[in-house]
Amino acid sequence: RLQQVVQEYKQQLDSATERANNSRKQATTLQTQLTLLQEQTQSQAELKDGHIADLESKLSALKDEHRDMKQGYEKKVRDLERGLETFHSEVSTVQLEREHYQETLEECEQEMAQLKQSLVRADEDLKIEREQTKRLWSRDEEQSRRLHSLEADLEAKCLEVQRLKELVQTVKQE
Repeated sequence: RLQQVVQEYKQQLDSATERANNSRKQATTLQTQLTLLQEQTQSQAELKDGHIADLESKLSALKDEHRDMKQGYEKKVRDLERGLETFHSEVSTVQLEREHYQETLEECEQEMAQLKQSLVRADEDLKIEREQTKRLWSRDEEQSRRLHSLEADLEAKCLEVQRLKELVQTVKQE
């Protein structure tokens, strides 16, 4: 009877030892998997961070380019407006001189013809600038749409990084 109890006890002990060994193996396997998952998550987070940094750099460059283009456009407009004001002033002066100097009508007519040519050139320049302005506004609108798209992508990536960080934290807590 005692031998039978000892034998059963040994079997139970062997069985418990085997279960403990299996549990240790499973725990080691799970720990290895957890470590690999943490490494993968960290690697993905680093890649996302790099991508975010690239997007932020591109966004900054686009903003700088947009600002520079806008400043250039505004300067051109101011220069053209000053030129147009000067031109209108000259036309007025010529008209006054014409009234006062009828005897030099032929000379004034030649000067007027030159001024008219200048006006035509100024109008052509203004038309060209208006077309360029339209193209710049169109490009500005495209860049704004692109900027909004990049900002949306950036926000999505940030949310994904946050979700991955929370997942890592949850895995660590488990």
